Amino acid sequence: MYRELDKKIAIVTGASQGIGSAIADVLVREGATVIVVARNAEAARAKAEALGGDCTFFAADIAKTDQTRELVDFVLNRFGRIDILVNNAGVSRQVDFLDITEEQFDQVVDINLRGTVFLAQKVMAHMIEQNYGRVVNIASMAGERGGLFAGIHYATSKAGVINATKCMAYRGGAHNVTVNAVAPGLIQTAMAEDLKFSTDGIAMGRLGTAEEIGEVVAFLASDRARYITGSTVDVNGGLLMR
Repeated sequence: MYRELDKKIAIVTGASQGIGSAIADVLVREGATVIVVARNAEAARAKAEALGGDCTFFAADIAKTDQTRELVDFVLNRFGRIDILVNNAGVSRQVDFLDITEEQFDQVVDINLRGTVFLAQKVMAHMIEQNYGRVVNIASMAGERGGLFAGIHYATSKAGVINATKCMAYRGGAHNVTVNAVAPGLIQTAMAEDLKFSTDGIAMGRLGTAEEIGEVVAFLASDRARYITGSTVDVNGGLLMR
């Protein structure tokens, strides 16, 4: 059976649960070896074991640049290359704009935006050297229209991810490194169950699934998407149309 990502080495952050876990599943199905990255070492280990094959894990907080440097070194030492980076790790906190503190703002931006930028910087340096790479940054519909459910810190961080994606794409393009973003809408996850999202306004009349996000990521990581870069792909069932 032909698998589009056969023998590719992929880092997926925040891959022990939710959307990141589903992304890892789809990439492995398509032949990739996935390094599961999460702050919780036991959860990351369990996910890597469930994926099987040569998949492994690395416990890291992507907001801490020393840990992301160790992550990149670990992958290169073990596999010799990095073909795909999926920047999925992120946090969301519901806080009213008038109540948000500097500490709360910084915590979310440090993980969602700063961590994404500086992990991509380290990985792309290697990808440019090998003249091949695929980076997919997980943004959000909140970064395009403002936060309906999340706070200003989350929406602002995801807007930054969309713009950072374009900057990265300019830098990598001449070296066969594509960089794109995926902007999920309302996705059925544990968080969605807690928030009880309404399907009102969604053209397709339902929430999306984490696997559907994974399918789009796998496409962008494949050679079928080799001439797509600097783009943001909306996956929201028609809740936001452009």
